[in-house]
Amino acid sequence: MGRWNVKIPEQRVSAGIEAFYGIRQNGEQQRNLDGHSYSVAISLFGTWHFSPKVAIAARYDYFDPLTSQSETTDHYIYSLSWYPAIGVIFSPNVVIETFESLTDGTSIKTAITPD
Repeated sequence: MGRWNVKIPEQRVSAGIEAFYGIRQNGEQQRNLDGHSYSVAISLFGTWHFSPKVAIAARYDYFDPLTSQSETTDHYIYSLSWYPAIGVIFSPNVVIETFESLTDGTSIKTAITPD
């Protein structure tokens, strides 16, 4: 697993990336032909404070719990943050989740959730 962050104070911008690659041996999960299961995930995120009291943020997450199967999901999170006072944040979010079609052709509808 790795994590990299960048912050540019004078620009009030921050961004980062996280990545994960896992190998599970002799687990109870479904396995590929060599007997192991593999999973991978990546996240990209960033925030822009375009004033001292208002910021926007976005995040993208990709997750594949078993790389040999059709099970990937994508999450998109968008947020507008308002800082009316020190220690107070209002931050409504919109979450969008998409799913890979299954191997039998079944597709799952995209989910859009305001938080």
